[in-house]
Amino acid sequence: MLKAGLDAETKFIGNQQGDAKAAIANAAKKVEAVYSYPFQNHATMEPMNATAVYAPDKCEVWTSTQNGEAALAAASEAAGLPVDKCDVYKLLAGGGFGRRGRSEYVSHAVRIAKGHADQAHQVARR
Repeated sequence: MLKAGLDAETKFIGNQQGDAKAAIANAAKKVEAVYSYPFQNHATMEPMNATAVYAPDKCEVWTSTQNGEAALAAASEAAGLPVDKCDVYKLLAGGGFGRRGRSEYVSHAVRIAKGHADQAHQVARR
């Protein structure tokens, strides 16, 4: 699609300075190349992290995310609580470059917080 747009006869931008096609046609030397790059995993600029606090009736998560709804759903599922008993506080930080759209790091944080809360509850019952 991009190549078709670049090769199109009609202009997408109204810049009328110069004549690139004539310059290329009359060039003494032409170099043609096709560039591609294989898929690379996202390399975020900050760690994939979240802070979670779990109680049997409430779960709160602080995280930088590009998809707050997915983070809320992940927190709810990991906590075993309805969505209205969970809160996600979105932080403005770093550059996930699309990687922060997934929320498994939120699930991990909630499960860890829930595990610690369960252990504390068992110790308190002794």
